[in-house]
Amino acid sequence: MLDMSREILETIHVPLDVTKFVDFKSGRQHGRIYRLAPPGFRYPGPPSLGAASTAQLVQQLESPHGWDRDTAHRLLYEQQDPTAVDPLRRLLRDSNRPQAKLHAMWSLQGLNALADVDLLAAIVDPHVRVREIAVQLAEPLFDLSPSLLVGAVEAAKSADPRLRLQAAFSLGETDAPIAAKTLVQLAREIGSDRWMRAAVLSSSSRAAGSMFVELLHDANFIASPGSESFLSQVMTVIGSRNNPVQVDVAINALADCSVATQPLAQRLLPVLGKAMQSTGARLRESARPEAANFLRIAESEARSVANNAALPDSRRRSAIDFLSCWPLVKTKESLTGLISGNQTEAVQMAAVNALATYPDQAVGELFVIHWERLSPVVRQKTLNVLLSRTNWIPVLFSAIEQGRISVAMIGPSARDQLLNHRAKAIRSQAADVFESQQKTARADVVRGYESALSLPANVDAGQKLFQRDCASCHRLGNIGHALGPDLAASPSRDPQALLTHILDPNRYLLPRYETYVLVDTNGQSHSGMITAQTATTITLKQQENKTEVILRGTVDELLATGKSLMPEGFEKNITKQEMAGLISFLQSAKHSESTSGPLHIGTLPGLVEPDS
Repeated sequence: MLDMSREILETIHVPLDVTKFVDFKSGRQHGRIYRLAPPGFRYPGPPSLGAASTAQLVQQLESPHGWDRDTAHRLLYEQQDPTAVDPLRRLLRDSNRPQAKLHAMWSLQGLNALADVDLLAAIVDPHVRVREIAVQLAEPLFDLSPSLLVGAVEAAKSADPRLRLQAAFSLGETDAPIAAKTLVQLAREIGSDRWMRAAVLSSSSRAAGSMFVELLHDANFIASPGSESFLSQVMTVIGSRNNPVQVDVAINALADCSVATQPLAQRLLPVLGKAMQSTGARLRESARPEAANFLRIAESEARSVANNAALPDSRRRSAIDFLSCWPLVKTKESLTGLISGNQTEAVQMAAVNALATYPDQAVGELFVIHWERLSPVVRQKTLNVLLSRTNWIPVLFSAIEQGRISVAMIGPSARDQLLNHRAKAIRSQAADVFESQQKTARADVVRGYESALSLPANVDAGQKLFQRDCASCHRLGNIGHALGPDLAASPSRDPQALLTHILDPNRYLLPRYETYVLVDTNGQSHSGMITAQTATTITLKQQENKTEVILRGTVDELLATGKSLMPEGFEKNITKQEMAGLISFLQSAKHSESTSGPLHIGTLPGLVEPDS
């Protein structure tokens, strides 16, 4: 059925520079199709079921027309007439139309009159779709009617995939052993059927432990494609429910694996641990000696891999992630050592992520203690982590007040988050911390130069000043070196913001622009911004784009200064008139860059209103 013949239905989203290629009136000369009908068709007139009796409505459930059946079904439900029950049961029993039987079952359900005897007849109906719906509607009665449960089990053996899928979903509604056994058998037959896998997993929560044990020790299943993936998902179900009995059953099964399946057991244990971690739980000691030994070996091996600098970062990161599945008392020392400056950035990040899963306040304090040894990227991640837990934010404020963390590290968006925090105490403390920054000597210098913003400006003089004093660290167009931030890159850098960044470079300090001091094993100091890190080297960048590559093995200490590479005191070299010219140059450079070059086709927004 075609409803519209216009070629273009909406024009509001068409860019203005595309309109010349488009005929918005195309198709308007054609009419619209109202009805398609076969030869000899006679319109029967509008149906009138609103005045039909209950018996007539039940009869309409056998109509060949879907609208008639659906409308009669709706009216039977709305009227809730108990006299419809007997006719509906006869229809369910005697009708030759499967559609009518489906409507009869659902109508009885809607009248709260669907009985065991109705479902027992439907669950063995010749038509597979009737059996499918009967299995679904029988779910609440499985524990009350063994015959219905047997019917669902038989449905799970059907050659019809939809009926088998429904049986897999429905059998999760009972704790009966026969249901668990049937689900295990379905799991063995899943193969690559992702829909059946989802159905079995959704029904496995009550019997996940016993299902896992039986499948883990089934050699044929283990050898089949997709077996490890399915067992991982069952393990996730067990860990997410965090039922101590099921968890112990799963761990005991892993500990009892044969030599051939031990590697599989070692891969499945982290899956269990991460699932438990998602609920706030951790892997715990087992009372069974074999299981306790299995867990002890797994933890020891993870710690060994995590600390082995000779191994690839990918293996170390996986081991660190697994360590976070254990209680903090077991992993604190190892994870703390892995966030130190002599580790690769990837390992540091993994350790920060692992520690971030523990809610303990002691973890927040650990981050503060090691703050100055963190690389720029890791420092930004750590700051986000500190802001992510309400009980860690006071630790951050305390570190700022003690001078251990620079308030400049807290960017505008984070400040806004803290100043509008749901906790009143944090809002108040944030206001105190950020207000104190506004009262510094640098803030006084900025205020003293605000009059420059209203002075007449000479752009050419500003460009010469940029070349003289700024080009060693900043680049605009073809002028200078791209070491520091692009002073004209962001539209939000209005004159007041530019003035603040120029005279108070540490007001807002992005981690990647912070200066670090590196002391090597010979006692020599090196300083600059960290621009790259590998497993073996650290690269520092200094003024005029000079770089220095230092072997990681020769690093004795790496400390952050909390300061920008740009020094304070620029006001000693620039008058207010010169500042006006410099800011004008930066503003004009931003404007010219943003408007240079032709627009690409399809980028000019606008509202198109074609003539009627």
